[in-house]
Amino acid sequence: MEIKYQNIVLRDMIQQDIEDWVRWDSTETEWMNWDAPDEPIEEINPEEYRKELLDFVTKPRPDGFRNFFEIATDEGLHIGRINSYAINETYEWVSWPESVPDSNFRVAIGIDICDSRTWGKGYGSQAISAFIQHFLEYGIRDICLQTWSGNYRMIHVAEKLGFEECNRHIGNRLIHGEVYDSVTLRLELEKFNNYLI
Repeated sequence: MEIKYQNIVLRDMIQQDIEDWVRWDSTETEWMNWDAPDEPIEEINPEEYRKELLDFVTKPRPDGFRNFFEIATDEGLHIGRINSYAINETYEWVSWPESVPDSNFRVAIGIDICDSRTWGKGYGSQAISAFIQHFLEYGIRDICLQTWSGNYRMIHVAEKLGFEECNRHIGNRLIHGEVYDSVTLRLELEKFNNYLI
């Protein structure tokens, strides 16, 4: 499945993506400093990881709703991934509902642009916009984004797209020796629609 939007393509993982993920999860790890950098980094065994990813890629996937995609530029450069997870009324992670999609649950978006050469070029904003529109097509309108207070770029992108802060846990993230807050932002659809115009 593919979603083309402006200069990016959201698509299912393909076999050619495997070496990118081996590299991004082992040597080119700068992106991890922005995606939950307070969580421990697990070392990977490259051969086992390749096999695990190949097993995933070769399994058939039905058409329709997706809760994650790989991100590529319109020129075919694989640059990262966008994903999502279900959260409850207190903005904590919960299991996906049995019937997916279920318009009565809240979803949070996560994004990793792993190829640092493409940072600051607007690909993240485009990927999030396309992903939001994918959710809206399936009737999912309660869309959030969660990050930490030191991730200024992510907060800026979220606010630009129409997200507003709705929840904050003060001082619960220790990152590089400094204390930060956990921040949840919730999409205001009218603002998002105005952004798209």
